Amino acid sequence: MKLIKPGVILFTVFILGCATQTFNILENDEAYRKTAITGAVKVITANFEDLRKNKEMIGRVGLSYAQAATPVTAKITDAIASELAKEGFNLVKLQVAGKNKDEIAKALKDNNADLLLTGTLDYFYFCSLDALIKSAKGRVDFTLELYNSNGVMIFSKKYSTLTAKWIGFSPRDKYVELIEQMIAVAVTDLFRDRKFIRALGPADKNIKLLTGLERLIRLHSTGHLSDEEFNKAKSRLLE
Repeated sequence: MKLIKPGVILFTVFILGCATQTFNILENDEAYRKTAITGAVKVITANFEDLRKNKEMIGRVGLSYAQAATPVTAKITDAIASELAKEGFNLVKLQVAGKNKDEIAKALKDNNADLLLTGTLDYFYFCSLDALIKSAKGRVDFTLELYNSNGVMIFSKKYSTLTAKWIGFSPRDKYVELIEQMIAVAVTDLFRDRKFIRALGPADKNIKLLTGLERLIRLHSTGHLSDEEFNKAKSRLLE
């Protein structure tokens, strides 16, 4: 019986193990296809600038590396847009060349938009060297920027989120689930940030007017305002 040298076995394992799997993460443009809401704030979302050195590589499980065919920056931007749509904002996706104040102001004016949301992706990676025992741990670092109609940056903050999922020797869909989970956790943390929510402002441009009218209607219906008082107050509010 011919013995195989240990070095040959190690070399074979190394070659077979160091495979690279490519994942096609589907983009979701549903937020941009929704019917526009009258009176709602319109936000331009521009894909984050990818600052990572290796823009395709997104993870490693054991000796197997993972890379994305679809830029994860687009997936993150779409996930943020989806949450904005749920809050009642109108959305349009546009790639703005550079971050020049005048260019941003022009892009917003040309698209009849009120805000531009963009930023940078600084880190996106998951890893588990022992996939059978330990969960794959993922980390997402990104900086979000918000600009007003004058092209002035009104908000900028860096976020860093961690997540974990057991992969094992699972099918490819487990990898996709982890990638989706990493993005979902990052976006959830963003929308929990009160400073970001305050900078974003209300989704309805006429929120103050609507709030005032609702208050007058409530006072009128409960008898605290007569018909004459209600009409006078409404007229002053609408002025």
